[in-house]
Amino acid sequence: MRTYSNGKYPVTNFATNFQPWLTPCSLEANQFVRLAALVIRHEALKLDALPPDTEILLFSEAYLDTITSMLRQANLYQTIAQAGFQILDTFPHVLSTFAGPEGFLGAFISLADVVYRRASSQPKLSSQLGHLHGLPLLILRDLQILPTTSSEARGKILFHATEFWTILEAAISNVLDSHIQVVDIKELVNRLDMFGQLGAVLYALQPTNLTISLKLRPYLSSNSLGILKVKDASQIVDWANKFPFYFKMLCTSRMDVRLKGLTCMTDTLLAVWGEYRSHPIEGEPILGFLVDFLIENKVLEYIVGPESHSELINRSGNVPAFLIVNRKITEHLMDCLWQPVLDNKDPRIVKATLKMHQEMMTTMTTDHLYSLSRRVSRVPFTSFDSVLMHFVGHLVDRTSKAYSPEPRQRGDMESARLGPAPYEMLIRLMRLSSEHDDTTQSLEIFEKSNEQLTALAEFGPEDSARRRILEHCVEDIRVMNASVTGSYSVILAFLRRRPRNHRSGSPTALDIEYLVGKFDFAALVVRELVEFIDSHRTDKAISRLRKLKIRLELLSVILRLLPGSLSKGSHAQLWSYVVGEKSLGSSERNVGFDFYHGLGSSDTLSVYFDLDTSAGLYLTGGQETHPILDGIYREFFPALDCTDISFSPSMIDLCSRSLEYLNRGTQPQDHLNAHDNILHIFGCDQLWRIILSTRDEKLASATIDILVQAYLDCPRGHRSDTCQYH
Repeated sequence: MRTYSNGKYPVTNFATNFQPWLTPCSLEANQFVRLAALVIRHEALKLDALPPDTEILLFSEAYLDTITSMLRQANLYQTIAQAGFQILDTFPHVLSTFAGPEGFLGAFISLADVVYRRASSQPKLSSQLGHLHGLPLLILRDLQILPTTSSEARGKILFHATEFWTILEAAISNVLDSHIQVVDIKELVNRLDMFGQLGAVLYALQPTNLTISLKLRPYLSSNSLGILKVKDASQIVDWANKFPFYFKMLCTSRMDVRLKGLTCMTDTLLAVWGEYRSHPIEGEPILGFLVDFLIENKVLEYIVGPESHSELINRSGNVPAFLIVNRKITEHLMDCLWQPVLDNKDPRIVKATLKMHQEMMTTMTTDHLYSLSRRVSRVPFTSFDSVLMHFVGHLVDRTSKAYSPEPRQRGDMESARLGPAPYEMLIRLMRLSSEHDDTTQSLEIFEKSNEQLTALAEFGPEDSARRRILEHCVEDIRVMNASVTGSYSVILAFLRRRPRNHRSGSPTALDIEYLVGKFDFAALVVRELVEFIDSHRTDKAISRLRKLKIRLELLSVILRLLPGSLSKGSHAQLWSYVVGEKSLGSSERNVGFDFYHGLGSSDTLSVYFDLDTSAGLYLTGGQETHPILDGIYREFFPALDCTDISFSPSMIDLCSRSLEYLNRGTQPQDHLNAHDNILHIFGCDQLWRIILSTRDEKLASATIDILVQAYLDCPRGHRSDTCQYH
């Protein structure tokens, strides 16, 4: 007959040869287990009678090691396979030996009880017998694969295993409560693992076990567990038994134990969420248990409370995130988690709290992000530093991404706008930092907030909220508060949200029309700018230059779209204070020339006159005048005192723009006087005045170049040897 090899032995031959020896081997095993029980019980009594600090060498350790080897599942499975399953009829008798009144398990429990009670005075003794935790578990698992064990023996084994389970639970609690400083953390975690696994196997073998049921009843509904598969229910029992101990570890006085408890806690939460994330929390007992445990035991409050530590907070982001993904986080809990940022003076605690919230952001809904923005707005401005601004950047980035899901989820782009909370947060920072711009840190806060608001403005808020924000800024400017520069920048951020669409009817144009129509906003900006220049003549040049640029940039956006929004008198005042005799200085005057250069750009002309400006000096099109540029090039620029004006690219560009504007729509013959044969180009008078009056040789030379080029650009057919150039 053909036989099959099992690696070393032919299975059928081995089974046939081994069968006669099976019964004697079982009898020998029974005798050894009984002997081990006697030795262990004797040592338990001896150890219990000795003073707590007396050292003792345990002979029972060798017996325990031998029995552990006998019970290992790998060995048992191999023996069963090689014996052709005949062992199933014999080995249950060996297991019965563990369950007798004077059996091994009773003796073992006596020794374990004594060893655990002496753990505080003799921690090495507990470590020496580390396999104590695993023996009952091995017996129960063997019981699972040997179903022919008698019901009486099975019941006794389960009884003793349950008794050991309660002793082990008490031992773990005692360690955490009284002598945490002397325990080996690896051994502690090993005990906890065995405790959880032992409870799970006990439940699998005996779902009606009262000890386990009574313990879990406050946490898990027996009805909910009853509808689960045995394997799933056992896993839940394992998690549910260990999780409360992880929290106790977190609350101890030993830092490495606290960190280990937090790590085990977060690992459990991640494992459970990975297993049941697609299930509703109402239908999953373990999700409900963990959520209720975290809330009822105030785990989050402890993590950020006075007894916590920055390292604990730093690693705890997944704990509140678990409540968020299960939709069980409350505003009260969110307030508690944020409180260290408001109250704690230790920068390490604040930094750790911010890191925790940053990790939480990945699980937050848009409403949670709004709520977090409102909490940031409650932080005193003096507490803001680079760390907190880095956090704000992450919050803004996450909020903007929350606005941009897949198109099928997003729906109508115009109606799905972000709420006002993140905008109010950034606006507050911009206003406060503009009030305290005398420090480098305040300036950095202003620049970062401005950049983030500009990026976020594309996504909201909805029209009515945006208008309210603009109105508050206008009121701030009207009363000329110290935060005016911040309000200007806020308005600019919203007007720049679509920089390529500034024509009539665009969102930017509609906002500008609203501001000008309701508040006469352009005139208000000019009045405030005049007050600003008069009150900042003694300020630092760098600070006032930056503020001036912001005001002129906003005014430029308004006047490009609505050039008629300023009266001629306001134009004259603006020119006088920006580049004229009342300007602050040469640097500020150059900024003013930049401003007027932008107003006279080809883009501005093409928008207003609807002309093709690529044709150069001689433009074709309408003859109407521009409300601003006409006064600049015909009145203000010719009257400008050029004596103290120095060279700047924008000044030279202004000269070119003046010729371009004044000669737009003219024909070549318009420049030639038929009576005196003089070629006249409109606007050259001012260029000659600059050349003759300026003290800056570079400016004079550049102006001459412009003038010569203008004469040379005159069409050749209208020049002759007798033609004079004016």
